[in-house]
Amino acid sequence: MLQNISQIPLPPSGPEIPEPPPFPDLAPPTPPEVYLESNFFQDNWLLIGIIALVLIIAIITVFLIIRNQKSKEQKPSAAQIAIAELEMLSNSHLSVRELAIQISFIFRRFLSGETNDPALYETQQEFNRRPSALTALSPEKQLSTRNILDQLSSLKYEPNTQENTELINELLASSIQLIKEIDVEVQQEIEETDLFSKSPKS
Repeated sequence: MLQNISQIPLPPSGPEIPEPPPFPDLAPPTPPEVYLESNFFQDNWLLIGIIALVLIIAIITVFLIIRNQKSKEQKPSAAQIAIAELEMLSNSHLSVRELAIQISFIFRRFLSGETNDPALYETQQEFNRRPSALTALSPEKQLSTRNILDQLSSLKYEPNTQENTELINELLASSIQLIKEIDVEVQQEIEETDLFSKSPKS
């Protein structure tokens, strides 16, 4: 005979399962103002500005130094300009008078720039009468310069003869050589003056 279901013994129960912890409450989202308040650039704007200013000054300084060095390297001296112009005249087909005028002008302009002598703005007579003419040069260079300028002044009024053509070409070559020698002499004097000014005084 079947037993009553209610009378069937139940299996022993295991340990009780604990209830899960309550789900934590979600915090509200952080407003964007909080992040803006702690922005690095806003907090350190003075430091960043100083660094940027220093960098700009450094870049400008380097640029000016490089530009000055290039300008010094590229800028020819008064002697180089005069020699280049005189060498161009040697390949020209100018008359004796025109060559004499051009050589005299280039030579006088060189003297004005190299020795601060106002020979460029004087006639040959005024130049010869001025006691202070060419005093920046040695006596030997003074004599050579006066000789060339006197001969050039005379050739301005001479015809185009074979003799005068040969003479003007000789004066052209002599002018180039004399300019080179004057430039060396002036540069040596400048170096000696600088050396003396920098030497310790007793």
